[in-house]
Amino acid sequence: MKFLVKIMLLIYMCMQTAFAAQVVLDAGHGGKDPGAVRSLNGKQYKEKDIVLDVTRHIQRELTSQGYDVAMTRTSDTFHALDRRRAQSILQCEKLFMSIHADAHKDTKAKGGTVLVYPNASEESHRAANIARSAISSKRVARSQAVRVLRNGNPKCASILVEIGFMSNEGDLAQLADPTYRRTIGKKLANAAAKYVGSSKKPVAKKSTQSVKATEKTVKVNAKAANTQLTPSRQSVSKKTVQKTASLTPVRLKKEVSKKETVKKETAKKDIVKKEVVKSANKSDKKSVKTVKNNGQAV
Repeated sequence: MKFLVKIMLLIYMCMQTAFAAQVVLDAGHGGKDPGAVRSLNGKQYKEKDIVLDVTRHIQRELTSQGYDVAMTRTSDTFHALDRRRAQSILQCEKLFMSIHADAHKDTKAKGGTVLVYPNASEESHRAANIARSAISSKRVARSQAVRVLRNGNPKCASILVEIGFMSNEGDLAQLADPTYRRTIGKKLANAAAKYVGSSKKPVAKKSTQSVKATEKTVKVNAKAANTQLTPSRQSVSKKTVQKTASLTPVRLKKEVSKKETVKKETAKKDIVKKEVVKSANKSDKKSVKTVKNNGQAV
């Protein structure tokens, strides 16, 4: 009966697996299985939530680097160990990495640990050492008969990474920190990439000119963002930017020249107006003097 169930499970996984993945990531526990549960500063933390978040960070980082990645679970769901193991056998091309958080009666125990199956291949041990170095674990990769690591795919290295002890207050404080989870996720992603080698979809590198242009644009935008404008000045600024953006360098130069000419002409007109007003004032004074003299003569 058990054999039949396994056969049906393998068939099901074959139907679910449309293509192989360079890396298969397994977030431990899930759903009705919370894993280790500990409290810190009045808040409860579950292993299943912490490891899922870290696994998602690993997946995003590897995908951004062009690697094909599959996950045994992407949400808070429970999957039997046989199903997860079957996925590692059928879908994994290079590396199966299961992510967990440890717990122990000795609250002083801390740090990361990497596990491999007792009869693991040399490739699994090599992958384990790379991951151990990435998380700065002082422990040697340990052999343990963990069911999910019993991999029947000789081409796929299988490792289990314990990212810290939830039973240790210091480790739990780190695991509870989203920034730390993102950091350790990136480290494990880089370790996986180092072991797997080149990705299937190389990410195109930006040219030096493009990078410099982008940096310049960012600086300009940042400067503009820091400039405080009143609503009226904002509308004028937007119109000016839109108008300037629509001009070619030649047209822009002509536009500037045209504005300078208008300014000069306006200045000349102002000077003429002042001369006319000055002349008119002199004439008015002369007329008043004549009227006074005439008055005396009469």
